[in-house]
Amino acid sequence: MTEAIDKQTQPAGYYLHKFKKPLDYMGKQYENLGFDFSVLTGQDALDVERELINLGDFTPGEQQLRLILRACKQAGLDSGIARVMGINDLNKIRRRLNDFLE
Repeated sequence: MTEAIDKQTQPAGYYLHKFKKPLDYMGKQYENLGFDFSVLTGQDALDVERELINLGDFTPGEQQLRLILRACKQAGLDSGIARVMGINDLNKIRRRLNDFLE
C-alpha cells in the first residue's frame, strides 16, 4: 500500500510515511510508504519472538524491526526496503508501530 490516503480517511492502524527525500530501492523511487499495522497478528508476534530466540538476539529494537519487515511484506513490498532507508525514517516508522501496539 503505497498510494496516498488522506489522513482523515486512514483506517485505524494505517500509517502513511512520507520520506524527507525520495528513497531509491531496486530501481524504483518511493516518496512515501503505507503501513497497515492492523494486519499484523498475534501469530506474527509469536513468530518474531521465536525467530529471535533461535538467533539468540532478543532485543526490543530487533523485535520492532522484524515487525516492520512483516508489515512491509503484508503491503507487498520487499522487506529489504526497511534496511536501506535512513535511520530517521526507520525510527519514525518504529515510533508509529509502538504507538499502535500500546
